[in-house]
Amino acid sequence: MDERGELPAHESPARPRGSAAAGDVDELTRAEYVEQAVIDCERRLLDPAVRLDPVAVDQLLDPEFREIGQSGRLWSRPEMVAALATLDMSSTLDAHEFSDPRVESLAPELHLLTYLLRSGSGLTRRSSIWRESETGFRCVFHQGTRLA
Repeated sequence: MDERGELPAHESPARPRGSAAAGDVDELTRAEYVEQAVIDCERRLLDPAVRLDPVAVDQLLDPEFREIGQSGRLWSRPEMVAALATLDMSSTLDAHEFSDPRVESLAPELHLLTYLLRSGSGLTRRSSIWRESETGFRCVFHQGTRLA
């Protein structure tokens, strides 16, 4: 703070999007990278070919993964990997429309993705929490809620 009790311009607590100071460019680039990476990983989990491959699913789900399904059922990681390997579970998303994605950082290594998904079973609002590590992004939690 200066002698008037004001923060210097480079220490402003809030800055409108797109008006970054020179030192903030890396953070904007980082935020864009995280957003794209999380959306790409989620889309992979929606791909029926990936869902049928337990090794591919295993790489995308965190060891602590949990899911609350549309029915309210709580799924563990092993249960979800096994269920997705069946044609019934994986083919439910053969034709789907992914829309309105939004990524928010909850902590430096945790990111929340929310989006809408329209598939043969209707419209659902979905949320996933992704953990970032040296090895990439892995889903820690997922929930899908059917919209009336």
